[in-house]
Amino acid sequence: MKRYLIPIITILVLASGLLIGCDSVPSSEPTVGQESSSPESQQRISDLEQQIQLLNQQVDSLGESISSLERELETQPATTDSDFEARIEQQIAQLGEQIDKLGEQLDELNAEVVTINQQLTEQEAEEEATSPASVPEAPPGTVFTFSGHGLSSSKPFTVTSTPFEIRWEARLEGKPGTTFVVTVVYPENGTTAESFGWYIEEGITSSQTMCYVQPGTYYLSVNTDLNVSWTIWIIELD
Repeated sequence: MKRYLIPIITILVLASGLLIGCDSVPSSEPTVGQESSSPESQQRISDLEQQIQLLNQQVDSLGESISSLERELETQPATTDSDFEARIEQQIAQLGEQIDKLGEQLDELNAEVVTINQQLTEQEAEEEATSPASVPEAPPGTVFTFSGHGLSSSKPFTVTSTPFEIRWEARLEGKPGTTFVVTVVYPENGTTAESFGWYIEEGITSSQTMCYVQPGTYYLSVNTDLNVSWTIWIIELD
């Protein structure tokens, strides 16, 4: 009879290993900003965790069944017929196969949780890199303020004197350098009234220029990299 204890112990170790491995799955608690930016991903993680919990319960139940079989073998008299031992051995083998299948399912679910968490982390980093910086206080004489990141166009604004000043501050993250172009556009036909361009390095850059277009209504068109967040002020001079 003792010869059957070896496969029983092996399967018990396997079941314990699955339970330990499931408990060590990295936590899927969202970091700051993840839940709001990807609620569908968070819901998917929640669903996966529920499936993992159910599979863990099944593995635990199988482990208890194996322990019960082990106790049954140990309590049988030494004269027990071989057919009884063969049936027990077959049941143990079947339980082992079920544990193997559950283990494969758990591996797949855990891998998907890890993948989604990695995607959320990458998404959060991208959103942080491309989010506009907090808008600095507007300089005296400001008649229009425009903030954003990457390519964008403003609402129309009106200036009553010429020249006026275009002052800007830009923040570049994750790239060594790029261009930053601000174009003053006629809203009636979308043609260019004046255009200015600069090359900016990583970090915060600021500058200003004078614009000599005639008083009137215009809008701004900004052309720069997605990783650039910026604020532009239109300032009328005294």
